[in-house]
Amino acid sequence: MSKVVLSDGARLALVFLSSVSVLIAVLTVYEAFAVRSFDASGNELSEASDSREYWDTVRPILVRGALGIAGIGCVVYLTGLPVEFLLLETTLDAVLAALGIGVLVGVGLMAAQKLFFGVTYRFGYEHDMTTFELLSPDTSDEWVLHLGLFLPVVAVYEELVFRVGLIALGYSAFGVDTWTLVAVSAVLFGLAHRQQEWGGVVIMGISGIAFGAVYLWTASLLTVVIAHYSMNVLAFAVYAYEETDPSMEIQPT
Repeated sequence: MSKVVLSDGARLALVFLSSVSVLIAVLTVYEAFAVRSFDASGNELSEASDSREYWDTVRPILVRGALGIAGIGCVVYLTGLPVEFLLLETTLDAVLAALGIGVLVGVGLMAAQKLFFGVTYRFGYEHDMTTFELLSPDTSDEWVLHLGLFLPVVAVYEELVFRVGLIALGYSAFGVDTWTLVAVSAVLFGLAHRQQEWGGVVIMGISGIAFGAVYLWTASLLTVVIAHYSMNVLAFAVYAYEETDPSMEIQPT
């Protein structure tokens, strides 16, 4: 990852965005720990309610993600920060390569996640799936919204914060070693998923390392966004399938 000569305004934007990304990541971790056992209405959450509305559950996350993406875009545009800091593909070949690599990484991480869940189940650790139950769509309209809007926004927003903001911009703004930033980003990414209990923290931390490594290897935001999106799509698809066919669930011994 190379540095680029910047104007004073662009360098200020770089420091600002990197600092804001750190703040967002830390606040996300705090929120994950502080409201882990409560739903959006402040009710204690032991299991998902059958009467909950999908849109009510995802709306706060979707709005925050959309505002975050829009805010970052405005800062980049208004300050003239070079687009290469976002590592966006501009050619068809690069987009196709990002698509292929991203899907493969997403499938691989989902397979690793199922393996991890299977092994830990065998040792008697039962993972809390409340978060999946709350966020999983039920109707065809909800699935369209989930796949076409909610998961893409989540993937773009989280990759902008945890990979672009903490790794690329952190390196360019402060000169911190990139692999150190990958490790810090992965730890924060894992802790930000505390709602999924400690098993979720571990597997998301591992996923964060993989996303960071792929980001450094490909220098491509689109690749890690597609990998993140693919992993999430598969996770919800597998969860929905297991809910309709309980015999497919891994049971603790």
